Amino acid sequence: ASTARPKAHAPLGTRLEVNTAVAIPEAAAARWLGVRLPDGESAYIQRGDVRIGDAAAPRAPGTGGDLVATARRFLGVPYLWGGMSFHGVDCSGLMSRVYAANGIDLLRDADIQFTDPRARAVERGALQPGDLLFFGGKSITHVGMYVADGRFISATTYQAPVVREDSLDDPYWAALYRGARRMPVTTSH
Repeated sequence: ASTARPKAHAPLGTRLEVNTAVAIPEAAAARWLGVRLPDGESAYIQRGDVRIGDAAAPRAPGTGGDLVATARRFLGVPYLWGGMSFHGVDCSGLMSRVYAANGIDLLRDADIQFTDPRARAVERGALQPGDLLFFGGKSITHVGMYVADGRFISATTYQAPVVREDSLDDPYWAALYRGARRMPVTTSH
């Protein structure tokens, strides 16, 4: 079997043109798809890493389950203040990336996400997967995403500087919890 080094790294949510002119051996066609890179060069991408869609159609908003599944792809990624990629993310960068990959524009910083007029306040007892959770002292300084069963995902420096899943009942997080918001399209399925 031959191997090749990656030609490029595409950020999560990148749209690429399918290139049917790329010759793929029949044995590999079930696993690989030919694509055209932004510079016009041909490349291959694993079919499991993409969703094929109409380029002219707007991106359909993801559900709460879709948002959680996307966020889980970042588990273990290092915390990097200002980061927005698999090389490193901060809390609001993670939420922005995850929502954008699911067709939902989300403002960049946690405090602005908290006050976004499109978002609806949600009581803790009514949380659904994909809801945004906010933390801080006198001001909002951290954001995460509700998963289920009192757990959430966030990019944090608490205990270990990585994207991780934590419990809302952890005394550290319980003391900082400030509320939750739901974007209009985040519903469970």
